[in-house]
Amino acid sequence: MIFIILIITNNINNTNNINNINNINNINNTNNTNNTNNININNNINNNNNINNTNNTNNTNNINDIINNINNMNKC
Repeated sequence: MIFIILIITNNINNTNNINNINNINNINNTNNTNNTNNININNNINNNNNINNTNNTNNTNNINDIINNINNMNKC
């Protein structure tokens, strides 16, 4: 009888260990998802910066065009 009780106890402990490992894996998977979200947010910020840089370039070109136009008008 003592032998059978020991086997049952060991089985319960093994099941608990498997459940604990599964829980840790689930937490790790969630963390990986969060990391992916962070990368996406960073990419969005970078994309916005690129748009802003393009706008700045366009503005500079427009100012140069206006200055050139004024200079050309003055030549007349």
